Amino acid sequence: MNMPPSLTEPHRLKLRIEDFTILDRAGVFDAYGKVELIDGVIEVMNAEFRRHNHIKNDLTYRLRSALLR
Repeated sequence: MNMPPSLTEPHRLKLRIEDFTILDRAGVFDAYGKVELIDGVIEVMNAEFRRHNHIKNDLTYRLRSALLR
């Protein structure tokens, strides 16, 4: 068995997709509206956060403009 190296200070351990999937299937995230794994970090978000909403509206505008050409 491979042992992790000795730690001299705390550090973050990023999750793998397999870890995230196990947690998700176990219902760990059920109380949250939307959860994503981004670069190994669990991100809890609301799809209507201001930044997301702005990007969504901009993408819709660009797509509509391109289709109408």
